[in-house]
Amino acid sequence: MDDQELRTEVGHRLRVTAHELGYRSAQALADWLGANRPQVQAWYNAVAMPPVKYMRKLALERGITLDWIYRGDGSGLANAMYIRLIAAMDAATPPPDVEPEPEPEPDEAGPEYPLRKRGAGGPPPARQKRASAA
Repeated sequence: MDDQELRTEVGHRLRVTAHELGYRSAQALADWLGANRPQVQAWYNAVAMPPVKYMRKLALERGITLDWIYRGDGSGLANAMYIRLIAAMDAATPPPDVEPEPEPEPDEAGPEYPLRKRGAGGPPPARQKRASAA
């Protein structure tokens, strides 16, 4: 299994697990974890792996094991939770009430920065020698 496949599986498990725990949007999960929405979206969309520091909070406070998130091993989960998660995973698509997060509009992407002044960033201009008054 390559990195992309692993990130895809982990992202899907995390999305399904978050939904089963009541976090219906990436923003809701991000708020609870102390992360931000773009981070959670990156995990869901297999762009990045979720860091252990955030997944550990799921393990300690919600009873979800790191083995479940990262490997798909549900042996450490409560039986009822395992059955719910497996049933949701078998659906193979995100639950219907989870709407995809909208892409930010170009004007929401961040502030526009002023254009650089001409010559900025390049080598300094050559100095001209002054004519001597002798």
